[in-house]
Amino acid sequence: MIPKLNKSGKPQDPNDDFLKGRLSQTNEQTKLLKKIIDETRSKLSPPLFKQFLDDVQMTLESIDKANEITIFRYRKFPLKSHNVYFSLSVTSPLYPPPIVASAPQLIISLRNRDNDQLVCHWIQDRFMQRLDDMMNWYTHENSGQDQQSYDPWD
Repeated sequence: MIPKLNKSGKPQDPNDDFLKGRLSQTNEQTKLLKKIIDETRSKLSPPLFKQFLDDVQMTLESIDKANEITIFRYRKFPLKSHNVYFSLSVTSPLYPPPIVASAPQLIISLRNRDNDQLVCHWIQDRFMQRLDDMMNWYTHENSGQDQQSYDPWD
């Protein structure tokens, strides 16, 4: 397979298409993510930056999935406490420039949709565990089986 080339004739990074689609929006969160990606690109080695982009892509796709399940949950059980959404936050290591020992940490925020109040933050690993629990909840809910008492959103 022949790789796509970018404008300068170099092989195009497969993340470019994802980023162009995802970052073409003009909301404040997208503008901030663009800025963080641009700043991170100049601070990380190419392999570490690629890993960071892969993590961002996977996390954003997982957030989309979690938000779809969360909307389903709210429509089925319309409680104010269920009207929430997930979003991505990024924290940078506190090393003086130009020293960067690691990629920024991806943090997932759970916020109330009515007033944008922060409910909680999860690190990426914990969010992925909770997403698995949400998908199990969704599967059980659609199968008509009795629900577990554990609430993956709490």
